[in-house]
Amino acid sequence: AAARTLYREDNMANDHDIAQVSDIILPHLASAPGERADAQADLAAALARRLTRGGLVGRAQRLIDAALGLDGITPLLRAALIAAKGDRLLREGAAVSAEDAWREALAIDPTQERAASALAARLTDAGDPFAAIGLLMPCPGVLCRIEQARAHLRGGAPKAALAELDRVEPPSSCSGAEAGHDPETGPLLHLHRGRALVALARHSEAVRDLRFYFDRFPAFPRPAEERRLGRAAG
Repeated sequence: AAARTLYREDNMANDHDIAQVSDIILPHLASAPGERADAQADLAAALARRLTRGGLVGRAQRLIDAALGLDGITPLLRAALIAAKGDRLLREGAAVSAEDAWREALAIDPTQERAASALAARLTDAGDPFAAIGLLMPCPGVLCRIEQARAHLRGGAPKAALAELDRVEPPSSCSGAEAGHDPETGPLLHLHRGRALVALARHSEAVRDLRFYFDRFPAFPRPAEERRLGRAAG
């Protein structure tokens, strides 16, 4: 397959291939013979997130249910599966039920990254970035740090936002290439760094990060309000 897929972007190719997995096979991915329950649950949570991103929410839920039925999974992985359930519910438009799932996950594991970042995003969007920052403080994960930076920006503290992003990736360590970036967090890191630099009137530096965001991650979904940032970067 290497020659056929040489010029395919890996993450998009993986998502496409996962979308072709039969419904009949999916539950067995969470009950592979000879594999530890925690390893199976970890795989199931990761795959459920990818299925949800691809819009295959029914498949994602069947996989989550199968994994939650395993004996011997750790509380941390149970929290990860419940957080993935929250992502699925939000994708279906059930925002209140999604928030309940994320809170349930955080009650098990206060550092659960996906649950904390998702709930914090809801708080920030509702106009309470300071509550979002408080919720994110116990969580050391990259997704939480980037969401914390966004909350700082909404709260009028671009210096704090920039400091948070620099902890994730010092600017000097980034070549701007897509390679080496997580496909979920890499684009957001450059977007929020660019916004923070604009707010601090460091425009030449902001252009570099915003160009990375728009040029290196062309497939990343973008709200319409970001078009003005694209014009500025251009």
